[in-house]
Amino acid sequence: RARVLVEGAAVEWAVERMSSAELADLRRLAGRIGRSLARPDALSEWVTSNQAFHFTIYRACGSESLLAMIENLWLQSGPCLRAARALMRPDERPPIELHAAIVEAFERRDVQGARDALEHDICWSFDLLLEHGIAPQSAPARQRRRRPSTHA
Repeated sequence: RARVLVEGAAVEWAVERMSSAELADLRRLAGRIGRSLARPDALSEWVTSNQAFHFTIYRACGSESLLAMIENLWLQSGPCLRAARALMRPDERPPIELHAAIVEAFERRDVQGARDALEHDICWSFDLLLEHGIAPQSAPARQRRRRPSTHA
């Protein structure tokens, strides 16, 4: 839930600030992520590309404070992301390539579309763990994907 809140805000801020060069990097990284999802032996490539993709966005938001919070949250959720990726079978890939959807929203300068795609990207890995009977603490399950209250 914290990732959805904090990273969602960063995406909203980054949509208008992202340069053409950063957008080109996002496109390239989204392609690498999509290709690595199709290969079970590409866990390391996926982890590296996924992090580079997301942090390209978060740096573009222009807030060092928000970036520090996101880094902390990523350290806490990293094991869950790796576990979810390791569990994935080809038929368990997200229904759409979520990183490509994020890029498309950035290209349209669609703030809500970018945030929605990012939230889906954050939630799918936790949902996959829950479907396999692994309950990560504070998992932002899809059934709770509605905007979390600011009290949480």
